[in-house]
Amino acid sequence: MSKTSENIQSLRKAGMTQTEIAKQSGVPQCRISRWEKGDVPKAADDALKLADLARRMAITAPAGQGMAHA
Repeated sequence: MSKTSENIQSLRKAGMTQTEIAKQSGVPQCRISRWEKGDVPKAADDALKLADLARRMAITAPAGQGMAHA
């Protein structure tokens, strides 16, 4: 199972509907439905990996030294 599908399943187990997930995430409900069923493009999981890295870098960066811009 992809990380995207796992995240949706976790949100659903927490009691959220697909519509609530869609509204709060800005992702169309029809896409949430496809992803929940496992039809997730690789790019979606790749984007999650980049977002996770960005969060970790923001947390571990020394004060005043945010992420460098290219």
